[in-house]
Formats: sequence, C-alpha cells, structure tokens
Amino acid sequence: MKKHRLRVTLPQKVDVSRKALIELDGSPAADVDSAELGIPRDKIVDNVLVNPMGRAVGNQVFISSMNGMDTDGTLTNYKRINKNDCIYFLSLGDYKATEQQTRQQIQQDASHISLVLSIDCIYRYLLYEKEGYFSTYAKDMASLGPHLGIVGGGEQYNNQHVKTRRWSAWYLNRRNFLCLEKENHRSRNTCSTGFQ
Repeated sequence: MKKHRLRVTLPQKVDVSRKALIELDGSPAADVDSAELGIPRDKIVDNVLVNPMGRAVGNQVFISSMNGMDTDGTLTNYKRINKNDCIYFLSLGDYKATEQQTRQQIQQDASHISLVLSIDCIYRYLLYEKEGYFSTYAKDMASLGPHLGIVGGGEQYNNQHVKTRRWSAWYLNRRNFLCLEKENHRSRNTCSTGFQ
C-alpha cells in the first residue's frame, strides 16, 4: 500500500470500545474518507481492499480495515484507532512487483530451501482472488521450494495489536531451522536457529 496523501488526518472523536472512528478533522469520518478518495460514501467499506486507512505507529503505517459504516458516517474497523492517531488514506500499490521483490530477497538470503511457510492476511487473499492473481502467487511462492501457505485474519485481539500482513519462514535443512521474513523489507527480521 502507498500513502494516498501526505497531509496527516487526526481523529477527533472515536469510540475505542467499538473500534469506531467517528470524526476526522471535525467532520464525519465517512465524509472525509469519501472526499479524499473520490468515492461515494456507500462504497467505502466495499473499497477496503484498494483503499484502507493506515494508522502510523512510529515510522510504520499499519492498515486499519473498515468493516462497517453507521448512518451518521462513523466507520467501524477491525483495528482500534485512537484519538489524535496519525491517519493516512492508502491506495493499492504494485503488489506484483512487491511479491517479486519479496521472492528475490528470500532467494538472496537462502539458496537451498527445504520448505517455505507463509502466513498471509485474509484481505491479501481476497484481493488476489478478486484480481485473478492468487494462483500465480501460489505458483510463484512454490518456485522457492515446497510451499505451505496459510491465510489468517486479525488486526487486533482485545487490546493487543496482532496485524497479519505476511510472514514467511523457510527451512534450510535440519540444522539451520528458520529464517523469518516480514513483508516490509526495511524492517526485516532474519534469524537462524540450529537444533538437533
């Protein structure tokens, strides 16, 4: 995802117990979302695969997917948004290029992979299915080595952030157990653990 605009939008009114975003910049959240993205209010939730909101935490932006809209323009989300959080409107980037870069990085990190295990966000799966890309994605991941893909959901469990984007783990052999790759290469975590 890429930021749709650079101006920060700040929630003034939220209901954290419902994960509801009531007002942005003093206006109903749905009105601001609609105006920023140029889409009708009644299409905001249906458009979540291409234009979710992003909540900035430090130097990272985490997707906060809308799952409903009240008649007053309140947007309910899978992830809590707090008052005065830094909010961006996101637009879909070149996901095919991102997937290719991810595979290339994995191949650079490990040349002989015994197994690739990936856990993908449910919305990634839904987007790829809608775009007719999922079978290509699965075939491309299998080109790294035997691949087991799991689809999971979750942006928040109770008060805990559990955002699932994509995690890939690959097994090199029995002694070198695991390398771990987050989707975002800039904050990549890689580790190798030996066990017998």
